[in-house]
Amino acid sequence: MQQQTGPLGGPLVVDGTEALVRDRLEERLCVVGDLWFPTRAEMRRWGESPAPLYLRWTRTGGFEIGPRLETIPASRLVPTLRGRVSRTSDGRVAVQARMTWPRVTWYVLIGFIVSLVGWGGWVGWQFSQGETHLGWVLTWAVSTLIVLGGTAVAWRVGRRQLLSELPWLHGVLTSPMVEGEDW
Repeated sequence: MQQQTGPLGGPLVVDGTEALVRDRLEERLCVVGDLWFPTRAEMRRWGESPAPLYLRWTRTGGFEIGPRLETIPASRLVPTLRGRVSRTSDGRVAVQARMTWPRVTWYVLIGFIVSLVGWGGWVGWQFSQGETHLGWVLTWAVSTLIVLGGTAVAWRVGRRQLLSELPWLHGVLTSPMVEGEDW
């Protein structure tokens, strides 16, 4: 029968084939190619889809599943499930995932943090040498607070949204799968 674990509580093991699980995900979730550079068709599909989650296949053969918020830009900044669909030794299919930021979002956040650290070092040095005033130090501090605070809020709100949709995703993956039959 089916092992009852989920995307964050260990691998979810289901009967069927990898292709069947992939097809099921594509049928039920809103499929996008890229959150940061979506096509017009993807944006239209996003607005029309009834699915609470989106699916993006990665170049390495894995997936990202995240909450389908009101707009694609909003969904860029919340956590996703990144994982793989693979065959188990007993011939079943395992869906493994971990919660993380979308890959490009990681790069954007790292870029902001590196920039803020560099700017903070420069402003701190300039201030210690008497070449700038306290206003620039406060501007740097407020900018850092906005970036890090906004990131923390986005993670918390997005995580809550994603976790609230996991039972729906679990149902999509664990419903009996019969090849060639519409469910």
